[in-house]
Amino acid sequence: MTRRPRCVRSSSGGSSSTGADTLVLLGDLLNDWWMTAPEETAAFAALAEAIDAWRAAGVTVHVLPGNHDLIYMMPQDSPEAHRMRACSPGYLPGAHRAVHDLLRALDPRIAFGLTLPGGVPLLCTHAGLTAGWIRWSARVPGTPAPADAPSIAAWLDEGFAARPMAFAERVGTARYGGHRTGISPVWADRGELVADPAPGIVQVVGHTPVRTVTRHGGDLWFCDTMSTLRTGAPIGDGSMLHLDIGSGRFTAITAESTPLP
Repeated sequence: MTRRPRCVRSSSGGSSSTGADTLVLLGDLLNDWWMTAPEETAAFAALAEAIDAWRAAGVTVHVLPGNHDLIYMMPQDSPEAHRMRACSPGYLPGAHRAVHDLLRALDPRIAFGLTLPGGVPLLCTHAGLTAGWIRWSARVPGTPAPADAPSIAAWLDEGFAARPMAFAERVGTARYGGHRTGISPVWADRGELVADPAPGIVQVVGHTPVRTVTRHGGDLWFCDTMSTLRTGAPIGDGSMLHLDIGSGRFTAITAESTPLP
């Protein structure tokens, strides 16, 4: 079970030491090991307060939900929330109403996309966009994917609004689900994304724990460095991915090296 929020920062200043003007939280903001409902509510309220403070300081914050967070985006008594319980590990019903209001107020989106220098698309999601999801979307809902990253992000947001259960339930076999293709962008395991990435897109994801920010090939960045074991011991080193938008340069940094405003 994954735990704390992963992030990618971007800056137009050309140096990570200048601080970041954009922060992307890559999901799994909820369901820490052994938390009670009151503890979960208090912890998420503290995160929401921090996000509000960053935004007030001029930092743009994009909040992307992970597989642990989707159920809290649904009204607690909705059919979707009841159905999502089966695919929501760590879910705490007693925290739902308070967390739902806090989370929705943060304007969460499934994806964030931008265009890098040279016209290269960059897409941030919790687990990654596979070519199989694009094929499934074109075949079943009948919604072909657009080409540029901002439009792909909007397409994923619209897809979730129309079909939230597909995002919650299309779990691949690597995560003990029943799907071998068309795996949800909030559920794709690292191996599943590496085997079938959406072509031509640089992707930044969390979801699968890694020891440090890890690049695979030229197009995939894995940033879940903040998860913990059941004992509370860290799996990763807490590093984050910094992007200088002006140059398109990626750098792995530690949380302590560049404090946010």
